[in-house]
Amino acid sequence: MRRTLVTAFAALAAGAGTSGSALAAGYDTPILYTARHMGLGGAAIGYVNDPSALFHNPAGLSHTENLSFIVHGTLLVGEITSAPDRNDVEVGSDTTVAPFPLLGASYRINDWLTAGLAAYPVASAGAEYTYDNAAGVATYDATTLIFVEISPGLSFDLPGDVKLGVGYRMTRVSLLREKGRVEDPKLFNLDLVGWSFGGVRAGLQWSPMDGLEFGATYRHKTDTEIEADSSFILNAERGKTTTTFTLPSKLGFGVRADLDALGVPAPVSVVFDAEYGFQSQNDRAVIRAETDGTPLEINNFFEWEDAWTLRPGVEFRPKPQLPLRVGYVWDGKVGNKQYPTAFGTPPNESHTVTLGAGYEFDSWQLNAAYAYRTGEATVTTDDLQGAQVCLSCSKAGDYQLTMQAIYLDASFDF
Repeated sequence: MRRTLVTAFAALAAGAGTSGSALAAGYDTPILYTARHMGLGGAAIGYVNDPSALFHNPAGLSHTENLSFIVHGTLLVGEITSAPDRNDVEVGSDTTVAPFPLLGASYRINDWLTAGLAAYPVASAGAEYTYDNAAGVATYDATTLIFVEISPGLSFDLPGDVKLGVGYRMTRVSLLREKGRVEDPKLFNLDLVGWSFGGVRAGLQWSPMDGLEFGATYRHKTDTEIEADSSFILNAERGKTTTTFTLPSKLGFGVRADLDALGVPAPVSVVFDAEYGFQSQNDRAVIRAETDGTPLEINNFFEWEDAWTLRPGVEFRPKPQLPLRVGYVWDGKVGNKQYPTAFGTPPNESHTVTLGAGYEFDSWQLNAAYAYRTGEATVTTDDLQGAQVCLSCSKAGDYQLTMQAIYLDASFDF
């Protein structure tokens, strides 16, 4: 029964990537969630007060007065230019269209304990290309990698207006990898799926005075083994195929200041989040397959580096029920130029600007937001010198990412 419930929640959240997947720094997608937070650059750690706290900071569940629900949808549209097959021969990907839903609920059990449950895609990578390879053969080259989380959690109200929250994370990872002739991509054809049940996210929130809120959160890494009974690798059918994907640890800090509550005669709030991703926990992944007792191992190298993500935002309220928002996201360099990928953010920093607005009325609110993200890098043949053999890595060339996103959410408090 428990696994059936988990699978049902995963099916709701796994609408992400049905037409491709988002292009992230590492696997984390830096422009999620929700509309009310993305209008402010995604800053939420210090003040999140709805069931999306299970993604941002589970301590935020303690703001629930009785029963709360949130429904959110993100539509990501993006394109990437890379050199997937030959040095200095750039190819533009097909347009990626990826829906990312979030569903959540929270319930106050008593005056010191609140429980919540949420389901959402948390990370991804991927793109689709069609090009002529070095031999002049029309080639289809595509990857769709999706991480979906289902997270129940608890939050505790402590003395001194301190809130402590913890979320348990069940993670489903799916990989679809296809490469080869357009009509029959069998150079690589893998469809792998797996679950892990060892994830944890914990957080704190503290308000020392009216109008000032602080938060901190930590996500521990998960290693998820995914598998299939058979696959095609290097144009040959293989037996059971497995690999493991790591969603790395992440540490975050946030603050929100409501200037009018602090004595400044302006209906303005300023927010800021800083997150540090331990992306170096991804150094390589090994694909293992066995046919008739003969093992095959293929190393895919990443050699990523740790990086900061910074999220400042400003909210202006011309009317109490009508917040207007603007934000920015600076996402640090994660990828390694020695091992570039055609299916993710170019190996450089990326930049995002966001706009948003909301309408709040008694027990419900609606929010909308928009984001524009871009990043670019140049990989030279000198950058590739000394690299290990990496069949999944791309080549020297100019890389560019362009992404737009639209966000809508609705929440109800009872």
